[in-house]
Amino acid sequence: MNEAEMLRQRIDALEIVRQELRSRFLSTSDPDEADDLRRRINILSEDIDVLRMRLDRLRATSVIPPITAEEAARVREGLNQLDRFAREDHNTQAAIGLLQQIAAMLS
Repeated sequence: MNEAEMLRQRIDALEIVRQELRSRFLSTSDPDEADDLRRRINILSEDIDVLRMRLDRLRATSVIPPITAEEAARVREGLNQLDRFAREDHNTQAAIGLLQQIAAMLS
C-alpha cells in the first residue's frame, strides 16, 4: 500500500468515526456530553483536514504522465471545433452547449 492509499484509508476511517460522533451528538440531551462531543468532533475535523492537506500535497508532487497521442488528438479536435464555431456563430447559448460537448469528449 502506498502513502496516498494509506492516507485515504485513514481519512475514510476518521470520517466514519466523526459521523458516529455527530450522530451521538444529535441524539444526546445531556449538555455536558454534547459539549464534550462537539469538542471531539472539532478536533477530529481538524485532524481530517490536516490529513487531506497532506494527501493533496502528495498528489500535487506526484509525477503526471504525459498525455497520450489519442488524448492529444481529442483535445486538438475539440479546439478545432471550438475555433470553427467561434468564427461562425456568436450565440452564447450555443457556445455553452458546444463547450459542454467538448468537455464531455475530453473526459
